[in-house]
Order: sequence, then C-alpha cells, then structure tokens
Amino acid sequence: MLVAGCVNAASRWARRAAALDGVYPTAEEQAEDAKWVAGILYNDPADPHVLVAKRQGSGMSVNVGNPRGRTVTVIFLMLFVVLPMGIGIYTGL
Repeated sequence: MLVAGCVNAASRWARRAAALDGVYPTAEEQAEDAKWVAGILYNDPADPHVLVAKRQGSGMSVNVGNPRGRTVTVIFLMLFVVLPMGIGIYTGL
C-alpha cells in the first residue's frame, strides 16, 4: 500500500513538472499508462500474454487482466505470503 502511494505521488509530481515545461503525453502514451495499476501491475484483458516486460528497468511483470495471470498471482501470494504466515501462527501456538 505504501509503495503504491509513493508511486502515485511520484507520477503526479512528474506529470505536473512536465506540464510546467510544456510536455504533455500523447494519446498512445495515455492509453499505455491506463493499463498499469500504480505503475506496478499490468492489467490488460485484451493482451493474451501472462508475462510482459516491465515499463522501467529489466524483468517481467504478470498481466493480472489475463485469467492465467490472476491464477499465477494467487498461487504466488498463497506460497509466499499466506503459507509462511500460517506456519508462523501455527508454530507460535
């Protein structure tokens, strides 16, 4: 939540700074921006790819708009968030 808030604030600041310099995004750039949630998650149901290239840096991001991408995300969260928490709670009892 904190990361998403920071990304959102940085994006707003960058748009304002660009507007002050007279630089505005094209319609194509705005359409691409609309596919990214908080600049981190890719959400395009029309895109058949499960993994897509990240916008910045190197690596891949999961397309959460694709049903298979949502499945991959849920499995990841179950393995690396829910399972360790459950084990920690169980061993703490």
